Order: sequence, then C-alpha cells, then structure tokens
Amino acid sequence: MDDLKGIAGPLPHVFVPGTTADQWRTKRRPELLKQFTGLMYGEAPPAEAPKATVVNEKPMDGFLLRNIRLHTGILGPVALQLTLPLKQSKPVPTFLALNFTGNESLHSGPTAWSFAEAARRGFAIATVCYEELAADRKESPLYESKYRAVSLWAWGFSRMVDWALTVPELDSKKLIALGHSRLGKATLLAGARDERLAAVIPHQSGTGGAAPSRGTIGESVQRINTVFPHWFNDAYKKFNERTADLPFDQHCLLACVAPRPILLSNAQEDTWANYDGQFSLLDAALPTWKLLGGDEKLVQKFMRPGKHALTPEDWTAFLAFAEKL
Repeated sequence: MDDLKGIAGPLPHVFVPGTTADQWRTKRRPELLKQFTGLMYGEAPPAEAPKATVVNEKPMDGFLLRNIRLHTGILGPVALQLTLPLKQSKPVPTFLALNFTGNESLHSGPTAWSFAEAARRGFAIATVCYEELAADRKESPLYESKYRAVSLWAWGFSRMVDWALTVPELDSKKLIALGHSRLGKATLLAGARDERLAAVIPHQSGTGGAAPSRGTIGESVQRINTVFPHWFNDAYKKFNERTADLPFDQHCLLACVAPRPILLSNAQEDTWANYDGQFSLLDAALPTWKLLGGDEKLVQKFMRPGKHALTPEDWTAFLAFAEKL
C-alpha cells in the first residue's frame, strides 16, 4: 500500500501473490497465529469443558438478568452476567464482552451499558469482569509462567463461547466478541484464534490490538512493554526499538478474522489509539476477505466525536453493525 497513515512502512505481506483460499486456511493462517503466539502474545491454557451454575435470575426494566457462576478450569470460577430480551421466540444473537469495573457497575452511572436497548432490538449480552480471569498487574504469579495477560483475557472469550454453545436461548451462529481498550486487544486476538466467533468488535484497541506495531502516532511498542510488561511476552520486548524487524504487523492478525465480519470503532480525540493506523491496517488486510469470499461490506470502520471511552453512541453503532449479520 502506498498510503499508510499512522504507519512507518513498508508492511510485511499478509500472503504472497498466488495464494489460494485453501493455502490460506491450511498453511498461512496457522503460520501467522503461531508467529503471534511465539513473538507477541504468548501461549494460552488448554480448554476444559464448561461448567456453569445459575446463581439467580430476575426481570429488570426492559430485560431479563441472569447471574451465572462459570468454571473456566485453570483460571477458576468467574461471575458471568447474562441479559436477555424479556420475550423471545427463537435463539438470539449475543455480545460476549469483557468489562473493567464489575458486572453490577454496568447498570448505572458513567459505566452503564445499553442492556435495555440491546434487549429491545433482540440481543443478549454476556459479560465477565476481566480481572476475574487474570489480574492486570505485573506482580501476579500467573505471569511467572508462559502466560501473559492479553492472551489469557482472549482465552476467556473462548471459554465464554464454550458456555454460550450450551445455552438454548443464544444463537450459536451469532456470537459477537466485544471489548474496549486493552480488552479490545484481547477481543481481536480471540477473534483471530477462535472461528466460532461470528463477528469481532475491538473498540479503541490501540497498540497491541488493531493499531500497528510500526505506528508513528500514539503509544509505541517500547512504551506499552515498559508500562505493562505483563501484557505481552518477552519476545515482543526484543522488538521495542526495532519494530521493522517483526515478521508481521497487526493487519496480519486482522486478516486471521476473515472472512467473518469485523468493526473497528474509534473516537476522534483518541489519537493515542492511532485510529489512522488501525484503519490503514484494515485496508491492508482486506484482500484476505476478497480471497475467502467474505462480505466486504461487513468489514467496517466507525468514528465518533469524543475521547477514549465506551459510550451509548458506541453501543448504537455496535447494534447497527450486529443487525447486519
């Protein structure tokens, strides 16, 4: 690409000319995911069969609220909150989302999510507080092993998928991964790894998410690895001052989502997330959707006024995107 806003190019090839769809699926995509594991995100724990217990259930103003104890295996049990339409005649599409502030906090105040509006439009929302999966502090003993935080949070999405496939009220073909900021990084990684996710919304995911490691705007690889050393593995730190030597950039991870729908959402004042770089990378990944016969109209970008936040306006955009699936 000649016009790479927010990126110090050139970019590595997602695939070489002449690659077939079968070669992408069987060779190139697995090769890229292996590189991302080894050189950036680190390993993920083995999956275990989901075990869930309903704690309680109650009708709210516009939706049904169900609290669940989900046993994830190696990371222990987590509190999962599910909201559903009060009336449904068939399984409903579902947002699987990680949150920052705890499930109860999402119903009021500045962190409130649009549960009632989602239910009115026929959507469920399942959410877990991210630190129940893995602590967001470098001192955690978890990070003395081969695991790192973004990879563990992404693994949590897949355990939510395991659970969702056992819930008859949820449409197993329309599970949508959603996360904001550092959780947007985990969202994109989960979407790249787990093809059971029907669509992916990494919101304002920045460096280590949909923004380029070779970025010229916003947070650098060196800065993110210094301030948050537990997010990515030690191999990624070796590229702090030589990102041009990485054999991939995040357009390769975006391409691993193809041919499924994806929405990159950002805000005009959030230059730290390098939205120019994100959108350039999505354009660079688009040939993979073409190769696989994906619907290019569902490879989307959204920009709103404002700052780094998850707002009702964002939820309106998420729901409009999801209604097209």
